[in-house]
Amino acid sequence: MKLKTLWLCSLLAVSLTANEGENKLGTGLKIPTEEEWVEIEKMPKVRRVHPNKIGHERHKHQQRISGIEPTAAAPTNLPEIITDPNSPHLSVSLGESTLPSYVDNSTLPCFPYIGNQGTLGSCTAFGSTYYQATHEIGLLNGYYNKSSFTHILSPKWTYNMINGGADNGSSPHDAYQLLAANGAASYASFPYSTVDPYSWDFNAQDWVSALSNRTNPAVQVLGIGGTSQDLTQIKQLLANGHILTFGTYINSWQYTTIKTDPSIGADNRFVGQKAVTWMNGNNGSHFATIVGYNDNLWIDINSNGQVDRGEKGAFLIANSWGGGWGNGGFMWISYDAFLTTTAVINGPKYGRVALAAALNNIVFSVTGKAANYNPSMVAQFTITSGRRNQFSVSGGISSPLQMVPSSTFSSGAFNHQGGIMGFDGSQTTETITFALDLSDLVAASTPDFTRFYLITNDNLVGNPTTIGSFKLIDNTRNVTTNYPFVPLVVDNKTTTIFIDAETPPPPPPPPTSPTVAITSPTNQSQASGLLPISTTVTPGSSPIASVTLYVDNVSTAIDLQGPYTFLLDTTKLTNGMHTLAVKAVDSQQRSGKKSITIFVSN
Repeated sequence: MKLKTLWLCSLLAVSLTANEGENKLGTGLKIPTEEEWVEIEKMPKVRRVHPNKIGHERHKHQQRISGIEPTAAAPTNLPEIITDPNSPHLSVSLGESTLPSYVDNSTLPCFPYIGNQGTLGSCTAFGSTYYQATHEIGLLNGYYNKSSFTHILSPKWTYNMINGGADNGSSPHDAYQLLAANGAASYASFPYSTVDPYSWDFNAQDWVSALSNRTNPAVQVLGIGGTSQDLTQIKQLLANGHILTFGTYINSWQYTTIKTDPSIGADNRFVGQKAVTWMNGNNGSHFATIVGYNDNLWIDINSNGQVDRGEKGAFLIANSWGGGWGNGGFMWISYDAFLTTTAVINGPKYGRVALAAALNNIVFSVTGKAANYNPSMVAQFTITSGRRNQFSVSGGISSPLQMVPSSTFSSGAFNHQGGIMGFDGSQTTETITFALDLSDLVAASTPDFTRFYLITNDNLVGNPTTIGSFKLIDNTRNVTTNYPFVPLVVDNKTTTIFIDAETPPPPPPPPTSPTVAITSPTNQSQASGLLPISTTVTPGSSPIASVTLYVDNVSTAIDLQGPYTFLLDTTKLTNGMHTLAVKAVDSQQRSGKKSITIFVSN
């Protein structure tokens, strides 16, 4: 990988340096406890995935190369991810048969550089935060992460917060809880360091800025393997531009190199690259990131030099061991490797373990909380402590007539964690100004004034926790309200304080685009002579500015006022199939489009 600027090289000196031997490379996936497994099992499971805008365009490309007429427009009224098991089956214009055969989301602008965890056990933080949260928030907001660390998220933020004060790895359960509640600071403001796995971020503004990088709670995606395999949902999520994470035992991977495939339709662009055929044990628990797949890649799993059933297809994995590992930091892993029993004749089986068995063959998906997310109400407070595992802080709300919160919001960061040490990782008493997003507690039904709580618990006698300040920041009105009765000492008890403040208004709904329907003629109908074209145009958030008729992608007529109708002289067209498209553009340049085909016969 070439870095274009010296400062970028300097900042990544630790992250991108390749290690010479695998025995020097850190792993660090901490297998969840029984209690954490209970929580993981409660995670929503993906039941169906519909193509988003990226997925739709990739489906259309696959249709073209397969000789199929591309579907004209992506459905706009379908949820991308359905997790409700009781949800009715929704129709979608693009199906599994037109899934793209090759996807590599590491080439998207939002995917960051290959990182290197060094010898630390921070693989979970790299997978969940550095790769996945960075990519997903960048995908949502259109960030370009190929030349700047401004929007790349810090794995140090996550690892140092959830490792319990010891460099022994961390659990994805804790990582995803932290990202959903507190977000993450940027790599530029809190850079990764292989010599400091303990200190927390002392910059008060980082805690505020991190809240804009919150994610939605993680969801489970099943089907990658174990006793059976159904890759439909995983492939569709990848086709939609998302990246996914899973647990494995990387030191038990078995490698080969990709060889030339003589089959028709084979993809031989990656001949000579390294690939994984299977996994023969449970050494080196590790967290890795799926960034793509290739259905036409051949990996000779049984080493017989022939293309056998079950040997086609592989996932593309991004690892956190630097650009000198694998194929520039990436690795191909055969689909078959994720099965408990190989589907390849004479394939490897003795001592075999399904490649994602470390986390029960679960793949994790997360998305950014919202496009350009900005909290409406933030609690900012200062804590002084010498034992960061003694205190927890949560938020709450109620009506001003109550003295106890009716709803609470727990933090992934301030929850009796971090080990028996101060905020800098030593035994000293230190002070940090934290921030907690209370926006999730604010609902449209709350009264004009709300009581906002800060609930602080200290669970041991001695080394008390001190609340030095507490204020509410209302970002919708640009108003800050301070709690006056501080400092407060909390020692082996729970202290609840509150501020009464005006409730922030609910955020405005996201803008919608106009929709277009062609009511006449019907799709694939026959036409001759003068052809009337009737449409129904429904405005979105803004009024319609213009409606244009396209014939075979050429602008033919424009209408500036409804009803939007056109008259097409088909005698000027050649006999045969033609495409008609009607595009509506509103005053904010948002657009909607509908296409049909007609058969001209004059």
